[in-house]
Amino acid sequence: RTFSSLYETKIQHKEKETIIKADRNILQRLISAYQGGRKVDLNTILKHELMNVPIALSHTNGVLRQGDKSLLADVLIGDIKCPTVVHIPESSCLIIDGQALVVSLGKPKEVKTFDELGAEYLNLVLTMGKDFQRVDVVFDSYRDESIKGTTRLMRNRKSRRIRRVIDSGDVPVPANFREFLAVPGNKSDLSSFLSNYLLQNAPAEKVVVVSGGFKEEEETQSSSPRVNVQNLKAKHEEADTRIVLHAINCGKEHIVVASRDTDILILLLAHYSTIDCSQLYMRAGTFKKRKYIPVHDIHDSLALRSEECEALIPFHAITGCDTVSYLAGHSKKTIWKHFKGNSKLLKDLGKGSLTAKKVNDAEMFVTKIYNVPDAKSCDDARVKLFCMCKVQEALPPTSDAMKYHIERAHYQSLVWKQADSPKPVLPEPVEMGWPRVNDELVPLFMSLPAIPTACVDFARCQCQSSACVTKRCTCRKVNLTCTEACGCTKKGECRNKLDE
Repeated sequence: RTFSSLYETKIQHKEKETIIKADRNILQRLISAYQGGRKVDLNTILKHELMNVPIALSHTNGVLRQGDKSLLADVLIGDIKCPTVVHIPESSCLIIDGQALVVSLGKPKEVKTFDELGAEYLNLVLTMGKDFQRVDVVFDSYRDESIKGTTRLMRNRKSRRIRRVIDSGDVPVPANFREFLAVPGNKSDLSSFLSNYLLQNAPAEKVVVVSGGFKEEEETQSSSPRVNVQNLKAKHEEADTRIVLHAINCGKEHIVVASRDTDILILLLAHYSTIDCSQLYMRAGTFKKRKYIPVHDIHDSLALRSEECEALIPFHAITGCDTVSYLAGHSKKTIWKHFKGNSKLLKDLGKGSLTAKKVNDAEMFVTKIYNVPDAKSCDDARVKLFCMCKVQEALPPTSDAMKYHIERAHYQSLVWKQADSPKPVLPEPVEMGWPRVNDELVPLFMSLPAIPTACVDFARCQCQSSACVTKRCTCRKVNLTCTEACGCTKKGECRNKLDE
């Protein structure tokens, strides 16, 4: 099933409960067998997820687990003072996340057409950039095939998906602007329209540079012919990485990035040494409660060792982002404590090809998160934690599931680490944990079946009156003792117990 059909199909609540109950019943039978004295080979059985999805990485309906990435921003900022106003010197540049500004602006009540919306957008851009020599507006590109496709579907699953082609400025803006933005084609058209509107109406005294929003992904234009934009013609899907490229190439001493996205804060910190400026701020908060995050101060205060700087991006990816699952029950804030002493296990993730050593090191890092320091793998950690965990979500994923999780984290780290390059070199997503299903890239969670196909340890009988003394008893037939999960326990007359 594709994710689009998953969201578009109405699954009744009772059907969901049946699936969840059936999956949890597998785990219950395993625990009963283990407690009943059967010689359960946990090392073999726990290499399988025991559910239809790795519950530590996915919800039961197959949706990637999400979390609060802003917690990582809070950790990084720490006690750093974030002023509400900053002085803007003469040599300065403002870089705006164009799509985030679209969402922030929304549809003003008085706006009827896209020309009017363009005017409001331009006015907001110029108001934000009134003290800056140069303003760069950077949009996302919307590819037909994207690793973020499932995330976008999840965010917009309740929308009616109204398609509105913007072939002129006279086209009316839909009343329900949020549902309009839920369609990637609409966002692509709007980005293109606003990009051209900004350039055509930019005042002569202001340099406005726009990228990412045009029909051609690499196209970048400036309102001033004096500005060379050749180094900004990039094959980047996300505005996040384009922003880093603009910061590196704008040639200004003082840079402010207008965004509230934690991903961008991580990228600016990771690439700070390449951004040649004296001050770098992130303009965050709200219009009423503005704050400027001093990236330069955070970078200096962290005093990260070189290996921790290298591992910052992989840490953010493997602990959860828009394209990679979060780990159930583990926030970025709590995992950061483990990162401080184990960053070397992640420093090579997102560099070159994904080798067996990189996979093993990343898996070892995950075992640290679950406080199993002597575990050699996630499978090993599952065995050690099995009898202590009250819910299956508390167990780490299997090594099989973790392999695909690490592949996706490696790919996302490759994208982020090459934000300083106009033409990043990337493997095919289908080789990195996103197989193509019905022309969509969907995450692959595991390759092994939920339970071992030949496993008899889960056997249970439904005997009601035979006391389990004959081979009609399913358990006795395969030379196993009955457990608390068997039907015979209701009568209390079973003669196939461990102590019989």
